Amino acid sequence: MTMEVNGKVVRIISKSEVIIDIGRDAHVEVGDKVEIIVVGDKITDDNGRSLGYFTFQKDSLEVTHTEPSFAVAQKIHVEHASGPYANLFSQMSKSLTQIYGTSTTSKTPRDLDIQEDEIKPLAQTTLEDKTIHVGDQVRVFTS
Repeated sequence: MTMEVNGKVVRIISKSEVIIDIGRDAHVEVGDKVEIIVVGDKITDDNGRSLGYFTFQKDSLEVTHTEPSFAVAQKIHVEHASGPYANLFSQMSKSLTQIYGTSTTSKTPRDLDIQEDEIKPLAQTTLEDKTIHVGDQVRVFTS
């Protein structure tokens, strides 16, 4: 069951990593998806009933390390590389692909759109502002 947990960016530790203020105590695990968001307009129906808030996503990250009260999230790029027989085996099961070694998946860190002067290594925003800042809201989707 997927659960949504809300928090904030509390520190930018590199060009590809941030620390968020929620961790294992909130059931956040390595591999969970993190969205850095901006909360926009309140949406109501024609009777004035609140339906929630429209949110804009600045970026999508993945949790790479957890502690009880915080977690590190990183921008990850997933690339699927295929061998010469990938098309032939594309309709077959994943196990055949693994046996014949026709495809690989690699995950590599990607730089975030951040202000470098906000980076502190360890030892109202607008729609146009997609730069990630300390204090930005996040939501984590835990498994």
